Amino acid sequence: MAEFTLRENADRYLLGKITIKQLNHYMDEIFINEMRYGERDEEESRLASTLLSIFSHGDTVRELHGYFDEEEFRIELAAHLYMKQLTSAKAKPKAKAAS
Repeated sequence: MAEFTLRENADRYLLGKITIKQLNHYMDEIFINEMRYGERDEEESRLASTLLSIFSHGDTVRELHGYFDEEEFRIELAAHLYMKQLTSAKAKPKAKAAS
């Protein structure tokens, strides 16, 4: 999986091409590399932070409910990220108009 960037692997997860375990494994590789060679760029850092919170949420769901439906989680996550991106895109023109 190392031939894909963090963003590409996140997209692959949302499309159902890899599992959350595979994505988590790739994140481990990224963190080890970052500890050895320094910081990643700001966008990669935000994405990594978001993915870590997603993993934590999945673990919490498993602990609270005793199961974790990955497909349901993937769909909810994609919807959440889409709405977040849509809200952000709507807010940007207002911010520019106010300047």
